[in-house]
Amino acid sequence: MTGVLDELRLTGLGTSITGLSAIGAAAILAETGDPARFATARALVEHAGLAPREKPSGTFTGRTKLTGQRRPACAWPPGEPNAPTPVYAARYQHLTSRQDNKLTPPQAQAAIAAADEW
Repeated sequence: MTGVLDELRLTGLGTSITGLSAIGAAAILAETGDPARFATARALVEHAGLAPREKPSGTFTGRTKLTGQRRPACAWPPGEPNAPTPVYAARYQHLTSRQDNKLTPPQAQAAIAAADEW
């Protein structure tokens, strides 16, 4: 999954977003397709359903974070049947069927969710 990001030279850009892992960036890329089809970066962010927001309160302004509101396919539980993206399905299949350190289905779901959590 991350090999595609490396090939497109998007790993650095994707992981420059606070809290976004390379796997999370790969999942977004799998869901959105070719980033060149978007006229602006804002259009790509909106398509992915990400919304960076500050948390102001009085004179204090908190850190800017992603709200977590994203496209449903980006948050789909990877172990569920009919996962909307092949990226989740492939990762889940790999984690539950590899020879060494094979994970149970709930462990695989937790590992993928943790790697993708922002």
